[in-house]
Amino acid sequence: MKREKTEREFGFYKRAFDIFYLCLVLLSIGGFIFAIYTAIVKSARNGIALGVAVIVLYIIATSVFMKHILGVGYMPIGAEISVSVKAGGVSAKNRKKYIPRRMLGFDTAVISGGAKCCDKKTEELYIFKGIKRIDADAFVGMKSLKKISFEGTSLEWSEIDCKADLSGIETVFLGDIADVQEAEATDAEQ
Repeated sequence: MKREKTEREFGFYKRAFDIFYLCLVLLSIGGFIFAIYTAIVKSARNGIALGVAVIVLYIIATSVFMKHILGVGYMPIGAEISVSVKAGGVSAKNRKKYIPRRMLGFDTAVISGGAKCCDKKTEELYIFKGIKRIDADAFVGMKSLKKISFEGTSLEWSEIDCKADLSGIETVFLGDIADVQEAEATDAEQ
């Protein structure tokens, strides 16, 4: 029952982020198309200024959302993103954070350290499968962290280059849950 709740919550966070990000991208594309229209019909200078403003607003809106709502910071590293979990960013009611698969058009590859102050609120982290590395200082200062919910299987988790000390932190493998549910469904049919 508890594992099913974790799986539902992970899906909720994932959908909420995907919907937000899709809306942000669509609004940015709409703004950029309007900037091109303005450049062609009105004035090239105004169109260029509007296009630059749309790009800047996209970057600011994304970074503000990531830091304040999700509670993560990010830094491009080549064609990928390094994410660090930040203090704050969670309400007292909801003490869970979600690390998304993709941000600003880059895949998230690394969970690194870099939190400037202690995070005493976050109790659970949702991490998608596809992370390649977790640095040793990734969860330093996260005094309340009790659980990591990983989208993949325990085998996929073992393939991550994890240097962080995760002793005392429960790890739930949502991919294993799906495998168990499929096996139970198959047994029930037979």
